[in-house]
Amino acid sequence: MFLSSLKKQFDFYNKNRRKILVVCLSLSILFCLVFGGINHATCCIQFKDQISKTYLRGFYSDIQKQKAIDPPTTCIPKHINCIKLVMGEREELMKASGYIKHNKTGNKCQLRNLVENCNALKIAHNYVTDNKTIFKEELEFPLAFAIKMHTSPEQAEQLLRNIYRPHNVYCIYVDKKSKEETFNLIQKVGNCFDNIFIVENRIEVVYSSINLVEAEVECMRIVSKSKKNWKYYINLTGQEFPLKTNLEIVKILQRLNGANDIESYEYPFIMQQRYTKEHVIKGNSIHKTNNLKHSFIKRFQMSKGSAYGAFSRPFVDFILTDNIARMFLKWLNGTYAPEESAWATLNTLPWTPGGFHKKAKNPTASFLSRAVIWSWDKSRCRGHYIRGICVYESGDLPWLAHREELFANKFDINRDHVVLDCLEEVLRNRTKDNKVENLNWDFYNTLPHAEYYAKFRQMQSSNNYLQRKKEMWLKDHNVTEMLEPISSRG
Repeated sequence: MFLSSLKKQFDFYNKNRRKILVVCLSLSILFCLVFGGINHATCCIQFKDQISKTYLRGFYSDIQKQKAIDPPTTCIPKHINCIKLVMGEREELMKASGYIKHNKTGNKCQLRNLVENCNALKIAHNYVTDNKTIFKEELEFPLAFAIKMHTSPEQAEQLLRNIYRPHNVYCIYVDKKSKEETFNLIQKVGNCFDNIFIVENRIEVVYSSINLVEAEVECMRIVSKSKKNWKYYINLTGQEFPLKTNLEIVKILQRLNGANDIESYEYPFIMQQRYTKEHVIKGNSIHKTNNLKHSFIKRFQMSKGSAYGAFSRPFVDFILTDNIARMFLKWLNGTYAPEESAWATLNTLPWTPGGFHKKAKNPTASFLSRAVIWSWDKSRCRGHYIRGICVYESGDLPWLAHREELFANKFDINRDHVVLDCLEEVLRNRTKDNKVENLNWDFYNTLPHAEYYAKFRQMQSSNNYLQRKKEMWLKDHNVTEMLEPISSRG
């Protein structure tokens, strides 16, 4: 009775969130006017957080008493209370820190032993393999995932098992520089499933070179040949992890109305030498030269953003077949970090399916795909930084558990495996609960690209409309003769 009552109270809050916050703001402003010096925004945030934490503590406490939380896998540590860690309890965090230092994975749970028997792997790591346990809405909205990795097969496999569904399709690209054991382990994992494809024709990926774009395009080609009628392509690294269940991801992507979720903003002036100067690969790194690089097309606008996102199926088809898109990807060879400009720029072209048109483009707080803490962000990183990006640890769980984004970047299983294990436990239980109404739908419904495509989806997806947009763009840029497009591989 208590749990049912508490859930009803939280559901009431969730459905009436806007009204409650408006009342809170109004009262805070009134207090400010009367007493002065009171931060009404802080009041509202604390008020909302307190309700959320009260609900979570009561909800999880009651479930624990009933022993309703299933361990996500037989190979996950049993001595850590993930609920307390998610709630940010300091004592449990100290306990987790000690556990990480003194406990290692047992032999029977090591990946190199599990992959020798596919059934053992699926059972030990609780892979979802039965379509009967999957919602019809998920089955009708299959997804394509691409994972690019170079290290830690155990961490990549943990990511894989948490996004795996038999109706989706997966491509895994292991950097050729990786240890042979890493590739062999991932290949054995892939051999256990008919919808996981391991790229055989690999290259040694040089950081910030065209290799990253080439690897991505290779996976796009592979999943496009699949018989699965997937709707969105989500690209990942082996060091990322989902913050949402498959059903939640499907529901959220459906709200995009066919729009791509790709970070895109004007290329900063101080960084433009990345594409105005020629860059060459020497050994395992890329170097800038003093040679000017010719422009792709006169008055062509370059954009910058994340290399990762959620790409609609028509956008992936566009990348693989459109002559301008293919020429642009070829031109990017010789630039620095082309993966940060490839999709961000293509997504702004007027005839791009699901692209960001100027009316929908909003670089601030509208990138749905990734939760990232940069070294210059206000959010505090409880882990450590690598190349300016926070590598999350157990102390970041309260922040991660309340994010609206689909995935978080990045993690290091060798430094802190508990943060991944606890996120896995949260996801497993949310998959079992399937209460998608508790997500922050105000956030998803008001994303600028989602709102724009909600109004113009039918017109914007018309091939004739997009072709006219392309013809106008070509004429405006005085492009009359097209260069030879890049050749297909495979």
